[in-house]
Parts: sequence; structure tokens; C-alpha cells
Amino acid sequence: MPPKIYPTSSHIRVGVLLAPPPLQVLDLAPVDLFHMLSKGYLGPLSILPQPIKDVAIHKVEIFYIADEADTSLISTGNGSLLAPMTANMSIRITAPLSAPEVQPGQLSILVIPGPDPASKPSEACKSFIRAHAACGTTDIITVCTGIYPACYSGICDGRIVTGPRGIIPDLRSKFKAVKSFEDKRWSHCSLAKTDGSPHSKGMKAAHGERPAELWTAAGITNGHDCIAAYIKAHFNLELAEIVCRIADVGERSRDYDTGQVTEGMWWVSRILPATIKGFWRKD
Repeated sequence: MPPKIYPTSSHIRVGVLLAPPPLQVLDLAPVDLFHMLSKGYLGPLSILPQPIKDVAIHKVEIFYIADEADTSLISTGNGSLLAPMTANMSIRITAPLSAPEVQPGQLSILVIPGPDPASKPSEACKSFIRAHAACGTTDIITVCTGIYPACYSGICDGRIVTGPRGIIPDLRSKFKAVKSFEDKRWSHCSLAKTDGSPHSKGMKAAHGERPAELWTAAGITNGHDCIAAYIKAHFNLELAEIVCRIADVGERSRDYDTGQVTEGMWWVSRILPATIKGFWRKD
């Protein structure tokens, strides 16, 4: 098992790349698990004993990042930009791609929630993702269709990743340089160079002796499964388990309960009757 890389005294900086909006609210939701690890969140909870609060992370800072040139962003008129989300929601952008605090080497973790799978990230966003993968100090986590921006950037080339079950054929067709899209709730692999040599820049200081990692979550709420597994792997285990218990996440295994054939049959059993009923209604 790799060493824990986030001691209690850590200041964790999480970037959330919104590329491009609109994005799925549920894809963004598991980012809250990182905030729940903090003393700021756990400290006021009187139900928890002090020893648990003592192992909470000193500070968790979260940045919501977007390409300011993205025309889908909404201007508030006071200098702020909003990224549209599903469910008639929006979220305030707290850092453009050029902000010093979110440059490669500054973030502990970069999360990429899912956009419309038909959309493509800007060249600036792809460069941003590649730079964070190459710096060797930032773990990258994609949620649902967030795998598309990651694949367009090239960081998944030669690696085993995952994505939403229903669109894995589309992913395989579009991104042939990816080694494999496995049928799992989440997947993780090293971000070391695919020739086996590590990225040298800053790796030891941020991650002990391990390279940064790429974690990919499959369908929407698999983001909770994935980030729950991530925090259990890289934070104090008791702390991570308490947080997952409070949030009531992290109990599902990496393997699905049904195979692809059974899953496909379920969809056919729902879609076919609806299609037939719709056909007869038109008459």
C-alpha cells in the first residue's frame, strides 16, 4: 500500500475543472467529501469525540476553475462568472485557468466532473489538464463524462481507465490510444510516464515515493464511490471511514452487481415497451 500522503497538518488544495459547462450537479457533489475531511467541518460536530477531530485535515481549500473565454459562462455584471449546471443551478467560478493558485504544482487534487459528452474542451483546458498530469504532484479524478476532457487532453493514452457503462463503446471508438476502458465503478492508475519512468518534478515532496495518480469514475454517482475509495487510500483511514459513514457513501464495491449483458437486457426491457407505446400513440 502506498504511504499516506496527507497528514493531519496538511493544507489540501482541490481544483474542480468545469470544462466545458453545463455540467452535472451530481458529478460535482462528491467534492464535498474533501471538505468533510477538514477541521472546519468536523470540529463543530458535538457528536464526534475529540480524537477523531484531532486527525481531521487542517485546511481544505476548493477552487472552481473554468476557461474565462468559454462563451457558455454567465456574467453576473459585477465581475463574477457563473458556470451553468443541470437542475437549473449555477456555480461561481473562483479561479480562471491562469490564476496563480491553480497552476501545476499548486493543487493537491484536480477533479473533472462531467460535461455534455458531445462537447469538447478548449485547447486551453486540455493544456491545463496535461500540465497538471505532467507536474507529478497532482492526483487527477474524473467523474462520469469528465473522462472525455481527460481523454481529449491525452492523459489517458496508454492507460486503463473507465467511464459510464452505456457510452464505453463511444469512448473506445473516439480514443483508440487509451489502453482499455474497463467495466468497473471506478479505476485508478499511475500518472508516471507510460514508459515506466516517473515524472521527476516535485514528486517526492508531494507524494512520498509514489507518482501522482489518475482515478476515473464511471456513471454519475460512481463519483461518490470513487472519491470515497480515494480518501480511504490516501488519508487517515479512521478519518476517511467516519466521513464516508456520515455521508453514507463508499459501501459499493468496484465491481458492478450485474454484468454488461444483464445491464443491456434491463435497458431493452424498459426502452422497447416505451418505444412501442409511443409508436401506437402516434397512430
